[in-house]
Amino acid sequence: MWWIWQLINIPQAGWGIRPAWQCCPSLPPVDFPSAKCLGAGWGFLSHEIASRFSSVERLDLFEADTRALDCAKQNLATFPEVARFHWHDVAAGLGEVGYDAIVMNPPFHTGQNTDVGLGKAFIHAASNALKRGGRLFVVANRQLPYEAELTAAGFAWRKPVEDATFKLLFAEKR
Repeated sequence: MWWIWQLINIPQAGWGIRPAWQCCPSLPPVDFPSAKCLGAGWGFLSHEIASRFSSVERLDLFEADTRALDCAKQNLATFPEVARFHWHDVAAGLGEVGYDAIVMNPPFHTGQNTDVGLGKAFIHAASNALKRGGRLFVVANRQLPYEAELTAAGFAWRKPVEDATFKLLFAEKR
């Protein structure tokens, strides 16, 4: 069972709280050939995309925590032709441009402190990496103020799903 890797001492794993990835069934069908997963963690969102959307030929996972990235490599081992792994701090930018889609559940902690600026940096990194018309799918805690940042970063966005804990934000780069 691939999800067992989430329990290897990664922050937020096994805390008994409802994880953000439970919003995944709300992801719309996609038809893009390449995607990035920013702040990939142990790889759940990436695995969901690789297993549900056969049109994705390349999926680049970016993660700053090497333990989480090692877990993601195990979790996506059944997709060696698709998944590529990058140990990288997304807040520093991505460099490469022209991607069709990006999915992310941005972190909002630096150590034990809340740091909303981290998620905002992810949004701007996504904006710089997407081609015009590229799509961004954000899974986030409901209280985090990312909507105004999406607008400031040049996205047209909507919020198709929100519950007491999480929200999904779908955006398109203008």
